[in-house]
Amino acid sequence: MAISLVTASWFDLPTIYYSPDIPDSLRAPTVADCIGLYNQHMGACWEETRINSGTSCSETTELNGTGESEVKRAARLALKGALSFTLHVAGQSLTSLPPSILQLLPIFCHYSNDVG
Repeated sequence: MAISLVTASWFDLPTIYYSPDIPDSLRAPTVADCIGLYNQHMGACWEETRINSGTSCSETTELNGTGESEVKRAARLALKGALSFTLHVAGQSLTSLPPSILQLLPIFCHYSNDVG
């Protein structure tokens, strides 16, 4: 998850200078451009990560209970990774994250530990 977020953030830096001699076709695409291209094909991913019926977890995968389950550890790791990334990028670049990257955070968190 962290590698994907870092890579995406570098493409959206507004201060990247491109020489006027470089054609538009050789310039890096922004995350917003990529989301626009793929958004129509990501409907199933968005539906899976969207909160349904006021709760994002089923009764069998309770995250606030006691004990340490693999699901709980994976969820905590994904949340810590997303928060750490957001904090460090904002702190190091002295800019806020573009909305196009924030739009991807639910997808990255949801699929961060998907090994299938």
